[in-house]
Amino acid sequence: MGDGAPAAAVMGQLRSSLATLLLAGFSPARALELLDRFATQVAGARVSTAACVHLDPESGELTYSRAGHPPPLRLDEGTATYLEAGHGPALGVSPAGRRPETVTTLPTGATLLLYTDGLVERRGATLDDGLARLATVATSHRSAPLPALLDEVLADLVVGGADDDIAVVALRRLPEALHLDLPAQPQQLRRLRAVVQHWAEEAALAPPASRTCSWPSARRRPTPSSTPTATPTHPAA
Repeated sequence: MGDGAPAAAVMGQLRSSLATLLLAGFSPARALELLDRFATQVAGARVSTAACVHLDPESGELTYSRAGHPPPLRLDEGTATYLEAGHGPALGVSPAGRRPETVTTLPTGATLLLYTDGLVERRGATLDDGLARLATVATSHRSAPLPALLDEVLADLVVGGADDDIAVVALRRLPEALHLDLPAQPQQLRRLRAVVQHWAEEAALAPPASRTCSWPSARRRPTPSSTPTATPTHPAA
């Protein structure tokens, strides 16, 4: 669909329409089927690509469908897996056709990376080369905070400027908030640190316990009860 401001304007219309369809309760595949029809009515929208993903944050159930778009990348346990299923033609190519949809799981602490083809396509290199580079870089930094992960991906794959517009989105599934009720006793601090360390590692928010970690100092807040509640706050993904 091109690049620059005209392409961005078209993509804005498609994105708003897709968001409306999802808010109305349509599944990713059905939403893309309806977006197909819309794309035939918008100048410059035909042959646009899209990836539509729905994540249940509690169960980790991930439902997705793709319209000519590169596969999302799932980072989990040091491995990188491209979600190749749920693939159909670009928008507006077959507006009356049915689209496939796939359901998988995003484990706690795993990261999902979505991106446009401009990130992995380069002159003189194959698409497989670009996808392999992305998987390697993303795996190396999978435990980094999401802003740092994206910075590393862009720094490695976008060298000397890009030939196309690039958009990259990363999301990480966090565990449920950690709540602990502990007696206000100094010996409980070791237990607190161990539990929080395990919680953070499960969410890929902290380095392994074998590395040197610096935890915030614990302060006791006066309460009517002798059993305060310690609620570590996890950073936003």
